[in-house]
Amino acid sequence: MNFRLAVVCEDASIESDGKMNLVRIFRQLRCESFPYLHPKMWLACSFEIPEAHYLDRSHIWTEFINPDGKKLGRVMNDYRILTGFSEDPRVFNFTAELRNLIFEEPGEYQFSIFADGTLVQAVDLRVRPLQ
Repeated sequence: MNFRLAVVCEDASIESDGKMNLVRIFRQLRCESFPYLHPKMWLACSFEIPEAHYLDRSHIWTEFINPDGKKLGRVMNDYRILTGFSEDPRVFNFTAELRNLIFEEPGEYQFSIFADGTLVQAVDLRVRPLQ
């Protein structure tokens, strides 16, 4: 798999024709106090699939990692990739809604994206105090 895009944003959707909509992409959160509960965000990814893997079943998941490297949560999806889910059949778009994430402290958090047990991409999110 070859990643084209991996972002955190306020909202994401995939249209019936496969086009992905992203609203307010961000890499940093400013929080009034800690621990901070963020009500909702989305992780959106787009990657190319070699033609030889169109019929494969792929297990795709995301792990939420804190600044100390501890896994805080996991989102898992199971896909059979037939033609991809985008306007280009070689491209697969994936979105995951992340609700009620708790940030215990400021620091560098990460969303690690795995496919079939292999880390394929990571998205960093900096969480800072509001000052």
